[in-house]
Amino acid sequence: MSRLRTLMSFILLLTVAPGIAQTGVDAGHLKQLIAKNAPALNFTKTDLANYRISNAYYDDIADASMVYIQQTIKGVDIYNALTVVAFKNEKLVSVQTSRIDGTEAKTKSIATKASITPITALYNTIADLKTPLTRPVIAAISQSADGQEFEYDNLGIALNNITVRLMWIPKDESSKLQLAWQVSLLTLKENNQWLVNIDAASGQIISKENLTSRCSFVPVQRHNVYCYEVQSFDNPVANQNNYSITEAAGLLAVDSAKYNVIPYPFQDPNYTAPVLVSNPWTINGNVKAYTDKWNTDATKDYDSLKGNNVQAYEDINHDNKPGFSPKSSTVLPKLTWNYTPNYAVDPLLSSANESFGITNLFYVNNMMHDMSYNYGYDEKAGNSQSTNFGRGGKQADIVLAEALDGSGTSNADFAPAVDGQKQRMQMFLWSGSPLKLLKFNSPADLVGPMTTVESAVSDNNKLMDIGTITANVVYYNDIAATTHKGCVNASNNSLLAGKIAYIDRGGCTFAIKIKKAQLAGAIAVIVGDSLVTGSRLVTMSATPLDNTITIPAVFVVYSDAQRIKTDLNANITVNATLSPAPRIDGDLDNGVIAHEYTHGISNRLTGGAAKVTCLANGEQMGEGWSDYFALMMTTNWATATKADSNKANPIGNYVVGYTPSYGGIRTYPYSKSFAIDPWTYDSLRVDTSIHEYNASTDPGVIYYTGEVWCSALWDMTWNLITTDGINKTFFNSKKPGGNTVAMKLVIQAMKLQKCSPGCVDARNAILSADTLLYSGAHSSQIWKAFARRGLGYSAVQGNVNKIKDGTAAYNLPPGLSFTDNTTAAEEAISITNKPVVQIMPNPAKDYVSINVKGNTAKLMVQLMSEGGAQLGTYTMNGESLNVNISKLSAGVYNVLISGEGVSSKYKLVVQ
Repeated sequence: MSRLRTLMSFILLLTVAPGIAQTGVDAGHLKQLIAKNAPALNFTKTDLANYRISNAYYDDIADASMVYIQQTIKGVDIYNALTVVAFKNEKLVSVQTSRIDGTEAKTKSIATKASITPITALYNTIADLKTPLTRPVIAAISQSADGQEFEYDNLGIALNNITVRLMWIPKDESSKLQLAWQVSLLTLKENNQWLVNIDAASGQIISKENLTSRCSFVPVQRHNVYCYEVQSFDNPVANQNNYSITEAAGLLAVDSAKYNVIPYPFQDPNYTAPVLVSNPWTINGNVKAYTDKWNTDATKDYDSLKGNNVQAYEDINHDNKPGFSPKSSTVLPKLTWNYTPNYAVDPLLSSANESFGITNLFYVNNMMHDMSYNYGYDEKAGNSQSTNFGRGGKQADIVLAEALDGSGTSNADFAPAVDGQKQRMQMFLWSGSPLKLLKFNSPADLVGPMTTVESAVSDNNKLMDIGTITANVVYYNDIAATTHKGCVNASNNSLLAGKIAYIDRGGCTFAIKIKKAQLAGAIAVIVGDSLVTGSRLVTMSATPLDNTITIPAVFVVYSDAQRIKTDLNANITVNATLSPAPRIDGDLDNGVIAHEYTHGISNRLTGGAAKVTCLANGEQMGEGWSDYFALMMTTNWATATKADSNKANPIGNYVVGYTPSYGGIRTYPYSKSFAIDPWTYDSLRVDTSIHEYNASTDPGVIYYTGEVWCSALWDMTWNLITTDGINKTFFNSKKPGGNTVAMKLVIQAMKLQKCSPGCVDARNAILSADTLLYSGAHSSQIWKAFARRGLGYSAVQGNVNKIKDGTAAYNLPPGLSFTDNTTAAEEAISITNKPVVQIMPNPAKDYVSINVKGNTAKLMVQLMSEGGAQLGTYTMNGESLNVNISKLSAGVYNVLISGEGVSSKYKLVVQ
């Protein structure tokens, strides 16, 4: 790096100071605008006397001032009580609020001064989290201008400095507010972003919440998806290259860089071989997004995978400290990371695989930074950068991307933090592909791989440690040779010796079955589902583990179990091979990485970058935005056509070991076609498998809301494409195209929406974004997309902390109509598309209505199972037919309609 550039970087660092002034807006003028627009904001004199501006900046893309008005009472913030406004040309153009009414009454007779100190609150938090201190808390590093927030150093237990702020916390929806110290602490270990509320009078813990987004990719089975379920009772290599991050001497500026990666826009290795890409930042076209390239932070150049936006390294020993990061094979100023992976080898047994994964993680994080920068997630909006180049916002908050993280498996997570504090992404190893664990060698009808999942009953029976096993498969016979439960001692020990035992599910724990087979001399076990039809895989577990079990065991679904048993019953020799499948590196799935990075975007944009607490409510759509960004980043817009709207778009096939034809880790692949993706807002209310969100017991419920939300956004994108076409160079946000319009609307809507939004709130924010950015030019297509998924004009979201109290609506605002012969919630996948056929609701529970507009002919309607069995035949003589489906099991069915002018097949989901 040149001396001049070093000096200029130093000057930039000096000129970036916290506060509103650096963001292009004047605080005094904003207060005047707020007072002037008090009636429109529904602010009383009391409201005008009780607020502070928590964040504000001038949004260059919207050409408007974004202002986040924090409600206070007696000078103290009220938790998540925020009014989000946008001013354009001195006019109020958007407002969404989560303010609380009647605050004076709710705080009456409550002391406004804390009885305990912030240090006491911090000590109580640390004690509750059971985190040993490495040094005592002495004094705050700094105190906010309003005197309510104290900042302490990380005390050796946190990634960032720890903040403690006095806050009013609602006890519940109707009770008085409670004065509390709110402690925000991102743990150094375990990656937990804790928000702990301490009673300011007693010092007792009121509540605590972990804001880290842990993306448990385990959906409920509905589509052609194998879903993993952990059950114990049988009813329904170490890193050898521990190098440190290196940095160059700071004499030469980065000139160029090459990275061998899974390149944009491909999703994972199933779609493309690795490609050595040169200077990938140039795809962007906006030099502000990649100032000084990717391997410098404006003060230092790095020949490891570190730069201004992200630092990528392995964390196999999960100490959350920078571990091995591959060094460039060429010296500065020209950098090269060219590692060739071998997917047949476990990631931790190959230094090339390890280095390739870390390189890919670095690449995708930077691509996400640059793309989102172009669409409005820049320095002023609170993005993650080490240096902000004097453009506003707070800096020194790079994303720490931890590859091959040893703190978990088959997952990924992202810990959000406010602007100016580091955010951390953790990518894990996933279990080996279910297609590679079990293979049948004979007879001919079974030959080939069979989908399975290995047991989790012992640490000492893993195929990875045992190696390949090939043997004949024989029944485990109970006392009676006609049953094969494995809950009693085997009656055919001599036949089981040296063989793979087949055992039926049911009757006792999996651990008992496997242990008895081991004692009988079997060398492995296949447990077949004899209880539950369908394609639900079960991970057989034991609590506690039984480490005396030393033979491997796998589970197969009902249909596959029946195939095996048919041959065994016919005394046909069955021979199979169990072999270890190499684990899968999540760092190679670009969709999963993009999903995780988006959690940092959505948490900072919602409520302003000074907060990351606004997406903690039950009906928040964080998972939906993350899936949407993953879709946008893994769609090849250069070759896409309008006809692609009905394609299936799965998420996460690679990490679970499946090919692109698999349905993905979500309930359904995303698609505009209801035959593939039937989610509607109604689904959240009527689906019996979905219950109310409880953060402490079932954080996974939020994925259902996210899937509905992403489905609506994906429909909206393709609606916009029908009118605006496709921007083939998606990274260039200045070019026209429906995909570009959609991405701008989504990011702008995150900025505009209220704190703790529900689906209807977020829909309204997108409509406001269209008004702000495009003068409402796309409102018709936006409304049609949301109405189609049940978020129409009359939809009611109910309590934003609940997900089952919403009321769907499929209508449009007065003055708008569907002009494409398709109404909301219609399944328009007819082969002829004439006449229009409507099946609703879909998903359905007790009944379904089949409608054929204008029909006067005699039509035959057949209800079929997915396997082709005919379940019912009906005659339809008019436009409508109601079918009682209350006795059908949950699952996917086919509806065949035939007759004059109609020859169609539809998917029907029964809940």
